[in-house]
Amino acid sequence: PWVFLSEIEVFSFEKKEWSTMKGSNWRLPLYPRLHLLPNGEIFYAGSFNTHYVYPFIVTAFPSATFNIDTGKWKKIGNPHNKKREEGTTILLPLLPPHYHARILLIGGGTFQGENAINDVEIIDFSLAKPQYQHKGNMRHPRYYNYAVILPDQSILILGGKMGKKGHITDHNKNILRLSRHDHGHGHGDGELPHIDEAVLEPELYKPDEDRWYNMADMKVDRLYHSNAILLPDGRVMTAGSNPEREMNELRIELFHPPYLFKGERPKINKIAEIINYGNLFEIETDAAENIASVALIRPSVTTHCVNVDQRYVGLEFRMLNSNTLTVSLPTNKNIIPPGYYMIFILNKDKIPSIAKFVYII
Repeated sequence: PWVFLSEIEVFSFEKKEWSTMKGSNWRLPLYPRLHLLPNGEIFYAGSFNTHYVYPFIVTAFPSATFNIDTGKWKKIGNPHNKKREEGTTILLPLLPPHYHARILLIGGGTFQGENAINDVEIIDFSLAKPQYQHKGNMRHPRYYNYAVILPDQSILILGGKMGKKGHITDHNKNILRLSRHDHGHGHGDGELPHIDEAVLEPELYKPDEDRWYNMADMKVDRLYHSNAILLPDGRVMTAGSNPEREMNELRIELFHPPYLFKGERPKINKIAEIINYGNLFEIETDAAENIASVALIRPSVTTHCVNVDQRYVGLEFRMLNSNTLTVSLPTNKNIIPPGYYMIFILNKDKIPSIAKFVYII
């Protein structure tokens, strides 16, 4: 039914009900990669980020922005690799004073699942006519990869598989089935063995350097139906994997980014729990003169390589005294949608504090 349901609906918090936006119909695939831009428009990151072919072969899914006030779509066009499947997207850190939006389109594979790719593209909405442009490729081709924004503004890419899309090859199916038999399981849940197609080496992208770095290998495969999220202490949690039907990986693994090995961490001693738009607020810390940046990172929910709620917002601040920072919260709710955020302070070595949760309203 998703092929035919092209209507756009909007939820009213005042009326507590959904309504259809007339004249706003637009075809989107399953699990569309959607991002809220600072100007209030919603960007669909196209083109074919799903695992169903029709109606792509007829109409495609070109990138476009949606203006919720006018109910109109504006077509931007396809990425250079317009037949990309199962790629992931991420909104790069929004930084003051201009908070320009840039979005990476990462990995996935070729049309109809023939081969995983390591291709990366970027679209920059600070340009008069934003269009996708090529970036440096990752080292590894990856279907089903996940992207996580870290407090130091770098982007961690992890998990995925090489080769063809979908569940694993017959050879690796036999490995999993033999492992299940050897461990006496009547089902496939638990500790699944490594398969050849899995990519264990994460990669770290630093936007300020426009460069990829290889990270330490994971111990556990993260394939179809995996997840990855940032934790308040700055680590990244990975979970899940469903390489074959009725076979589920139940182990959780934690990644320690490089900044956790660089020295002592700054500390947030005190901060308000609720912060209002356009207001100044204070952060008490041990050595305010050493703080180089303050950032809000929105907690997120992931599925099928989609994490559209993930959001990094840098904040302007000044030192009030040796133990206090005065921080300014923007008035634009499209930059910072209401809700809970993790707030980090980082020192001059880009080492983050443990986050505190704050509620923006």
